[in-house]
Amino acid sequence: MSTTAAARTAWHTAASAWPKDPFRPKRQFKDAILAATDRALAPSATLSQDQLRKATAAAAALTRLTENRALKAHPMTDRTTKPASFPKHYARIVDSAQRAERGEVFQQSKLARWFNFRWK
Repeated sequence: MSTTAAARTAWHTAASAWPKDPFRPKRQFKDAILAATDRALAPSATLSQDQLRKATAAAAALTRLTENRALKAHPMTDRTTKPASFPKHYARIVDSAQRAERGEVFQQSKLARWFNFRWK
C-alpha cells in the first residue's frame, strides 16, 4: 500500500524532471506542481486509499510525460511536422524556443511596429 509520503515523493520526483520553460522564466510549471503537491499531500493530510492510488497514478502519468514515452512509441512523421499548408511552421517554433532559451530578445517586424503606432 502506498503512503502519503511515498505519493509526495513520486510527485516531487516527477516535478524535478519537468523541463524549464524558456518563454516564462519566472513562472515554471515545476513550481506549480511542487506547490500543489505540498498543499494536497502535506504530512498532516489524511487521504483514503482510493485518493492515494489516484495520486500515485497521476504522478506516474506525469513521469511518462517527462520521459516522452508516447513520442518514443509513436514518432511523428514529416507529414505531421511539415504540413503542406505551412511547412516551416514547426521549425519556426523550435527556432523561437531555442532563441528564447539563449536569452535573445525578439524584434518586432517593421509592419507590426507600424500597426502599433498607427492604432494607438
